[in-house]
Amino acid sequence: MLPTPSAAAGNEAYLEGLDALAHGDFDAARKRFEAAVEENEDDAAPHLALAVAWTFLERFEPALKQVERADRLQPGQKSTRLWKATIVAMAGRLFEDTNYYPAATRDPFETDLREMSHRYGDPAFRATKLHEAVANADAVRAKERAGFPDLARRFVERIRPATPELRPALAARGIGRFQKGEFAAAYPDLLDAVRMDPSDVQALFALAGCRLQLGAPEGARADYTRCLTKDTAWKDAYVGRALAHAALGDAAAAKADVERARALGLDVASAAAEVAKRLPPTPADVPATLADLLRAPERASDFVRAFESKRKRADEAYQEGLRAARASGDLTALGAFLYDQATTTLVEWVEPRAEPTTVRPQDPEAELVAAEQALDAALAMNPDDVRAIAYRAACRMKRYDWERAAHELEGALAKAPEDPLVLELVAQVKDHAAAVQAAAAADLRRVTTWSDYWYVYTRWPASPRAACCSARPGHACAQRTRPWRCASHSASPA
Repeated sequence: MLPTPSAAAGNEAYLEGLDALAHGDFDAARKRFEAAVEENEDDAAPHLALAVAWTFLERFEPALKQVERADRLQPGQKSTRLWKATIVAMAGRLFEDTNYYPAATRDPFETDLREMSHRYGDPAFRATKLHEAVANADAVRAKERAGFPDLARRFVERIRPATPELRPALAARGIGRFQKGEFAAAYPDLLDAVRMDPSDVQALFALAGCRLQLGAPEGARADYTRCLTKDTAWKDAYVGRALAHAALGDAAAAKADVERARALGLDVASAAAEVAKRLPPTPADVPATLADLLRAPERASDFVRAFESKRKRADEAYQEGLRAARASGDLTALGAFLYDQATTTLVEWVEPRAEPTTVRPQDPEAELVAAEQALDAALAMNPDDVRAIAYRAACRMKRYDWERAAHELEGALAKAPEDPLVLELVAQVKDHAAAVQAAAAADLRRVTTWSDYWYVYTRWPASPRAACCSARPGHACAQRTRPWRCASHSASPA
């Protein structure tokens, strides 16, 4: 776990210091981290970052003071122990460093850092502890010094996404740079901000614009689609996606998005012209066979664009379905659509031996909440809407609220005893109840064994078919077999 900076102050200076550190400007990073420390003396993160800057400046005494200060502010943090061990080893105090952190771990960055510290500190250790003259000490340190910028960059890449408190500053700076046209500088800030909070649609919209300007239209198209999923009436997002479709060669989809923006009241004359300008020329002789394609490798990109309009994208299908459901004004249909999409996950295997990925960005929990909200609104207007009652019960079942779901389905079944959806959900509730009772019955049949050191005790289950007068309610056998009869009675209706 990394120390986290306070959101109150110092974030701008801290971010600027991280930028300088990532670019290998260690002295500029030190100055900005010192400013961040002055703004918030009780924040552990800038103290640790300042220790890192001092370490790469090969000033180990102030580096050790800063890392110890960070450890006092947030005791026991893994990153402070890692850097304390690194500083101690680089100062030549080998064997002491492993008291704070292992010499190697499964983390490649940690292992590379610790190995560097040992190689760097070895000449000092030999000179002070073994009293050996090391002729090539400067050459050894110079060789390790050449790897400092890469280690600093990797440190920043680890710490930025792992610090949610930086998200507002990253988003604000990224959006500001995007508005100024500084797309390459804005991209990493916006990417980290969106990774920390995927629901920040303003940062997501700016990220899509950066991708489009930096030559990644497929990523821009996906991000614009996510924006439109959040707000199906976002005019500028339709225009941006139209430009992305045009860059990909999908003329039909680009023109459709321009028309949607026009229908929402946006003047799209300049956007339509830009779309037409971005559309690549369609090849007149699209190859009919694989052999034709292999004979024209120089035109492969044109052929890909020619077939782009035939692609089917799950994220756009979801967004368009959501837009149609919202436009219809039927809240029950909207809730049903959201429920069906939340409970259906389509995946694809894009790499050998890799985990499958979803064909669209999906947040089942949030989509179920949205479905339940739409169904609640539908039932507020029409409490007798059987379909809305059934889908809301289905949402409750997905959240394991079986009791409330069963109660609602009883009412729906009384209103519509032949409705197939209601009958299917009632069957699922009964199946769940039967499974619970079957588990309880299985526990009754379990043989239990325990010991008190001297003896081993075994308790055998009572037989439900005991040959005695178990029919009498007060008889011991009747009391013993009653749970079996209850379980059987509960399971039989299902």
